[in-house]
Amino acid sequence: MKECEQIGDLFGKLHDDEADGETGDFVREHLYNCPGCREEYKWYSLTIQALGSLESASPPENFVAQLNSRLYSEPSSTSTLTDFFRNIFSYSPYMPLPVGVASLALVVVLGLAVYNTSYFIAPGAQVATPEPAAHKGIIPPQVGPGGMVAKSTPSGPTIPLAAPPAASFPGSHFRASNPEKTLESRQQFPTIADLIGADNLTVESDSVDKAMESLKNLLPGIQGRLVGEKGHGNPGDVVLAVLIPSDSYGHLTTELIKHGAVASGVGPEDSRLSPTSKDGKNVLLYIRFVSSR
Repeated sequence: MKECEQIGDLFGKLHDDEADGETGDFVREHLYNCPGCREEYKWYSLTIQALGSLESASPPENFVAQLNSRLYSEPSSTSTLTDFFRNIFSYSPYMPLPVGVASLALVVVLGLAVYNTSYFIAPGAQVATPEPAAHKGIIPPQVGPGGMVAKSTPSGPTIPLAAPPAASFPGSHFRASNPEKTLESRQQFPTIADLIGADNLTVESDSVDKAMESLKNLLPGIQGRLVGEKGHGNPGDVVLAVLIPSDSYGHLTTELIKHGAVASGVGPEDSRLSPTSKDGKNVLLYIRFVSSR
């Protein structure tokens, strides 16, 4: 293989008769004995003959000048806007006049149809408002700390109260409920007092005295005060009348929930205990404590 490579390097000298006598004899003897190198030398000779038969070519006399003119020539001026639109219309496919008119009319009709289908809400249109969910649930009895259990009285359907987190009512003010006014202005956001309805709370506890004492200790912290206390003749059945600021209503219910669940409403025999509002700032609230024993 190494000898064949050396012979391949000597093909040019052998073909041009430039090899000396000893080198020429050595190459010829190898070609006679090696069919591969002999075939390769055959194609080498044919290639050299083909290249020799080609016509000579040379660049034109002004080749350098032409090359420089193309390399350093100034760029052609940009076409104007008029030429741009002229080219667009010149390259557009041919369309007969009736077909163009019909297409334009179709585009106009479609535009008018889309414009007419758009509608607007009239300024005096009635917008449906969701009904307040004040009468969709009844409080299930729950046992809280201190043995307090809440129940709803037979006056009507009630709603459960959950402890409102501090972030749920930022800057809100609770007021005494007015059922008639609430029905007339449903678009206003209902407060907790509106949802409860009667503003009267009933708490059932194993220890009425302990529950009332907890409420009395709570009042100074919310700027409230006890204005009345009345028993119903039965042991452990007491109604406390408290006067609190309207914006402290939510805080009061939250604290009562911590001591036990709270239910709204009073019985028919307690209809005389309806709450009243003082100067629109304070709420007179009746809280009934019932013994569960």
